[in-house]
Parts: sequence; structure tokens; C-alpha cells
Amino acid sequence: MRLFRRGALLGAEIGTWAALSPSLLPRRMWQTALNVAGCQAAGHAIAAGVSRSIGGRFRAPLTLTGAITGVALVRSIFRQREIADLVESPRPAVRDTAVGAVLGTAGYAECVLVGEVMKAQFGWVRGLIRRAFPRRPRVPVPALSALAITATTWLIGTRFLIVRRLSSRITQKAEELNLFINPTLARPTSPLRSGSPASLMSWESLGAKGREFVSGGSDSAVRIYGGISASVGDILAEMDRTGAWERDYLIIHISTGTGWVNPWHVAAPEILTDGNVASVSMQYSYLQSPITYVADRSTPVDAARELLSAILDRRSHGVYIAGESLGAYGAASNDDLLERVDGAVFTGTPRFTPIITRVSSTPHSLPVVDGGAHIRFVATPAHLTTDWRGMAYEERWATPRICFVQHPSDPVAFFDWPIFFLPPRWMKDHLPGADRTPALVWWPLFTGWQLLVDMPISHRQTGGHGHTYHEELIPVWRAVLGLDD
Repeated sequence: MRLFRRGALLGAEIGTWAALSPSLLPRRMWQTALNVAGCQAAGHAIAAGVSRSIGGRFRAPLTLTGAITGVALVRSIFRQREIADLVESPRPAVRDTAVGAVLGTAGYAECVLVGEVMKAQFGWVRGLIRRAFPRRPRVPVPALSALAITATTWLIGTRFLIVRRLSSRITQKAEELNLFINPTLARPTSPLRSGSPASLMSWESLGAKGREFVSGGSDSAVRIYGGISASVGDILAEMDRTGAWERDYLIIHISTGTGWVNPWHVAAPEILTDGNVASVSMQYSYLQSPITYVADRSTPVDAARELLSAILDRRSHGVYIAGESLGAYGAASNDDLLERVDGAVFTGTPRFTPIITRVSSTPHSLPVVDGGAHIRFVATPAHLTTDWRGMAYEERWATPRICFVQHPSDPVAFFDWPIFFLPPRWMKDHLPGADRTPALVWWPLFTGWQLLVDMPISHRQTGGHGHTYHEELIPVWRAVLGLDD
């Protein structure tokens, strides 16, 4: 059994070169390992298929490919330092890249062994079928039957032994986290907060992220949150109780999959308005955003529409929307409702959000839409008044003011499924002062995998980079609320 055939090994080497190429964020050791393992395994599988289709005639000198891999590793070390400087993060140690590459190769070897086990099972089943049916028909029945049996066995095993157990464990853990009551969070005593003694909603019913939402902040501001069991009617009743309708500014926050709301989205308007604001949100799930999106991408959109419609039916002025990540996707996907509000701030909005996919202006990372009349894309506060070239917008910013804040280094904002097969238009952008390396190169399949691997640490970057939106939300909200006019 030849585990590493020449063609497949070349494919794995090409996968290594892609895995070590730069992406949007500096990698930790485990990310390098995951990148290398995934890209090597994919390269191996593709090259093995191509080599078999052309009769195994393709050969490549292993010495040359090994030398190229060594150069790619050295270049990766320097690129990781460059990317770290761009996003103001500590530079990764040399050993992180080197050891990560070794661990990734070990993971790739395990993938190859699993593949060989599947092939051996296929051969064994095919042999049994051939002995049972010695007469060979024109149609390769033994091979097709063996393939079907092998695939079915692995699919059933994967579904019941891995997927079902894993999904059950993820759901159970998410529910436990949602029920967890952080002892460092004090139950609010102000009647202006949900979960207080005067509230129609109990402290326990708010969920973990809801309890965070109503804790802290300006004493004079209203904060209303409905847990996963709450209805829109409960939210409206709580707004009636707290006098939320009487505030000059009413901000509807669409949460992420876990029910989380970026605290900077809540605190910034409270600071800017001296607490003359009511912030409202509710939970529609307790699963992580990627899982929520894959499981049911319509839930965030429907939940946002139900809450927005109910509030806009009661009030038509001074209403604003906020959302980050999946929350931004849910809110911005209801673009017909955006016309009924005074403004909105969306941070780290996923690329697949309909209102973004319809934008054809360039550059695709920071497009200028209708001269900046209503919609503005922002990477830094400077882009609130000037475009990516530093030139003033052609149009005055009129109501509704819709602001999409997205850092060029944010993988959540720039990932989309077509990137696995088509080069993204935003990768051709070269923005002055952007926190994205100009050395990005698109690889089929591999680049999409790299961005997925970037995501888990994207929210742990320094504020103003990656998927971390902090201080810049103060000037953004000031502009959207019209306080700087």
C-alpha cells in the first residue's frame, strides 16, 4: 500500500505553499497546523484524482518541491510579522509557524491513513461482491455496489457517531452557558432595566448575554432585553413600562446567535446623548453565530423583522438599528425596513448580506454608494466624511444614515462561500493605510479555508482591527445620530 504516491505528494506540497501564504490575520500555532493539514489533505485528494485520470504520467522532483516548501516557510514567518504589525498585534514567534507546519503535516498524514482505510474497505467489499457474482456484466456492478456500501457505511457512521453526538454536545453546552448566572454581574435595581425588581421579565429569564446587556451603563438610560422565551409583545410591554417611547433616541439592537450585543454599540449612544436613549434587544438563539447561520439562516432575518416591524408600527421617528456579525446580517437583510428608520450602524457585516452583494461600486472593500447620500462604508472614522481616497463625498449625508463599519482585516466581513471557487473582487483592492497586507494571493479552495481558520481569533484583535469594533463606534454613532451637524 503506497500511502504517498508522487502525484498526490506534489498536491500536498502545493497545499502547503497555499497554507503558508498570508491571509488577513496573524496565525497562532494551532491555526498554522489547521491550515497546513486542511490544505495538504485537499491538495493530496485533488492531485491523486488528476494523476489517476492522466494515467500517473505526471512527475515532479521532490528535491525541488521540498526546496520551494522551505522558501514558503521562511516567507511565511516574515509575512506573519508584517500582518501582526498591520493589526497592531504581538508578532508570532518563529516556532509557532515552524511547529505549526510540522503538526499540520502530522494531521495530514492521519487524513491519508483514514483515506487508505476507506480504500481498503472498498476493495474488500468489491472482492466479496465479485466472488458472489463471478460473471462480470458490462456495467461495473461490483465496483458501484462496493462504492455505495462503503459510502453508506461511512456516512451513517459519521452521522450517528460524530455529527449527532457533536451537535448534541454543542447544543447542550450552549444551553448551559445561556443559563449560567455570572456572580460578578449584579441584578439591576433601576426600574429602567429589564430584570430589575420592577421589570416584567425575571433576571433569570434574560439569559447570560441578556444579563450582560442590562448590567452597567448610564443610570438614566433605558435598557430592555427579552430572553429566548420572551415574545415581541413582552418587549413592547416592557417598553411601555419603562417609558422607552419617550426617549429622543430609540435603538433596536439585533443580537448575534448567542444573544450577544456589542457593549460599545450600547454605551456609545448613551454617552453621546447623556442617557437620553432606550436600547432594546431580544434573543432568538443561544448557539454560536456560525452554527445558527448554517442551521437556519432565516431565523436572524425573521427575528429582526418581527421586532423592527412591531416597534416601527408604534413609532416612526428617532428610531435607529444596530447589529454586529449575524445581528447585522439579520437587520440589514430587511432593507425595506431600513427606509423607515433614521439611521443604522452595522459592524462586521457578513459578505453574503443581500444589501452588500447588490453593491457594485469600487473599491469593493469600501465602496462609495450614490455619492454617500445614505449608505457609507467605513473602515476608520475618517471615512465618515471622506471616501477611501480622502476626498469629500459628493452628496450630503441624508436620512436615513446607514453606516457599514468593516475593517479590511475582518474575515467575518469578507468571507463568502464563492471564495472557494472564484477570486473575490475585494482582494484586488489596494486601499491607502489599510490593515490588510497587499501580498494576498487567491488560491482555489485554499483561500476560503484560510479565512475560516482566521475567524476564531478575529474578535480577539486590538480594537480597530479584525472583528473587534470598539472605540471607533463613538464617532460613528455621533455622525449617524446627527450630533455633529
